[in-house]
Amino acid sequence: MSFAQIRDNDPLIDKIRTMIKSGNVPHAFIIEAPRSVDKTAFASAFAQALLCPVSPGEGCGECPTCRRIHDRNHMDVYYVEAVQKKNSKVASVRDEDIEALQERLASKPLEGDRSIAIVCDADSITPRAFNRFLKTLEEPAPGTVIMLLSENMEIMPQTIRSRCVHLRLNAYGRQDGGEQQTAAAAGELLEGLLDARPYYQLREIIEPQAKSRDEALQFVDALEGQCGVLMTEGISATQRDALYRIIALLEQTREEVRRSDRADSALKKMALAMLSEYTVGGYH
Repeated sequence: MSFAQIRDNDPLIDKIRTMIKSGNVPHAFIIEAPRSVDKTAFASAFAQALLCPVSPGEGCGECPTCRRIHDRNHMDVYYVEAVQKKNSKVASVRDEDIEALQERLASKPLEGDRSIAIVCDADSITPRAFNRFLKTLEEPAPGTVIMLLSENMEIMPQTIRSRCVHLRLNAYGRQDGGEQQTAAAAGELLEGLLDARPYYQLREIIEPQAKSRDEALQFVDALEGQCGVLMTEGISATQRDALYRIIALLEQTREEVRRSDRADSALKKMALAMLSEYTVGGYH
C-alpha cells in the first residue's frame, strides 16, 4: 500500500509529502487512530514515501525498495510489535524489544541514509521502557524516523508526547455495512447522553454491540471517533474537560473488554459512567 491508495486523509498525507520534499522531516511521530484503523499499513506507506528512489514523498509501491518495505524485509525499517505473554489476555511491547530497537537505531543505516522504526501498540510500552527510550528521542542518530502507533496518545507520558509530532489518522476507504451500523450506534448513544435519556434506553443501544469482544472493541473505537468530532465543535471548556474524562473512560473500557469474558457488562458500566460525566460536564 502506498499513499496513493489511502483515502480520506488527504490533508494529513499532503502535510507529510511537504515535509519529505522540503527535507525537513521530524525524527519522531505519534500516529494515533482507533484500533479498527490499520495504522501499521499507513506507517509502512510513510516509510515507502521516505525511502522510495522512484517517487520520493509518495512511494511508488513497485520498486525494490517499496516492495521490501511492504514485505518487511528492508534492512533499515524496523518493526516492534506487542507480544501476548503466557497466561495473559493482553499483548504488550516487551522491554527487551525496545532495548534492541535502541541498539539498532544507534547504528548507521545499512542500505541508505535513514533508519525507520515502526512501533506498533506503543500504548502498551511500560513506563520503564519509555524512560529508557526517552534518550533515543532526545538524541536520535542522523536520519532516524520513529513512528509510535497509538490508539490513545493521552496515556503515554508527557515527556514522550512532547518530543513527537502528532498525526491523527482517519479511517481510510469506505466503511462496510457493519462499520456503518457501529458508527451509527455510537452516534445514537452520544445523542442519548446529550438528550439525558434514561439509562434503560442507552442500554438498548449498547446490547447489540456487545455480542462479542471484537464487536465491543469496534464500538468503543467508534465512540472515541465521535468524541473527536465533538471536540472540533463549539463546546465550552467544561464540556471539553468532560469529553477528556470520557476518552480516558473509553480507554479503561477497552482494557476491561479485552480482559473480560463479559463485554456487555463492561459496556453497560461504561454507559453509566459516561452518563455521570455528561451531567457533570454541563451538557444538560
